[in-house]
Amino acid sequence: MRPPMKVLSANGDILEVCHPSGGCYVCKSGFFGYYDKSNKRSFFDFTFLKEHQGPPGYAHGGYIALFLDEVMSFATYDYFPALLGKMEIYYKKSVPLGNKVLFEAKLVKVERKKIIVEGSITYNRETLVKSSGIYVRI
Repeated sequence: MRPPMKVLSANGDILEVCHPSGGCYVCKSGFFGYYDKSNKRSFFDFTFLKEHQGPPGYAHGGYIALFLDEVMSFATYDYFPALLGKMEIYYKKSVPLGNKVLFEAKLVKVERKKIIVEGSITYNRETLVKSSGIYVRI
């Protein structure tokens, strides 16, 4: 069973997706992202607020990891359901609070049940955080 979706483009390539039955805490709060079927990529904008703070004025690394997992899991849409098996994160720069940042992920490779995905967070066209993950199709 694939996640619920709405088709957002005339050719059907851009889908609004969220996890079934609300999925995790984040999805239960109404969170969703987008999946570009033709380019095997997912994306969403997000603004970290004071409740997401780690160091003063910046997002907590745990929240950053949570949302990177979300965007990378959306990139596995064609292989749903899949669970995160391993994730690596490279924090290049701190992610500021109160500014809209772009989360993106792309499917890199599929090897049987193993799905390799890369993700990133950008702000003003600068990459702040990079990630990679191995998802396991169940």
